[in-house]
Amino acid sequence: MTYFLFYTFLTFTIIFIFNIFKTSHINQLFTLSFHSKTIKFFLFFNLLSLGGLPPFLGFLPK
Repeated sequence: MTYFLFYTFLTFTIIFIFNIFKTSHINQLFTLSFHSKTIKFFLFFNLLSLGGLPPFLGFLPK
């Protein structure tokens, strides 16, 4: 259940950011001018977490 909740939260935040900036492909993220560096950091942090890299949140349930 914990594994499911972590990945649901990570996926929801990525989908939410995609909806805010009206993007449909990852390639469009590099052409956007983000309003703040924290949003950009949070988005790429979540993408790396979904990959399950060790220092990130997605590694914890594994």
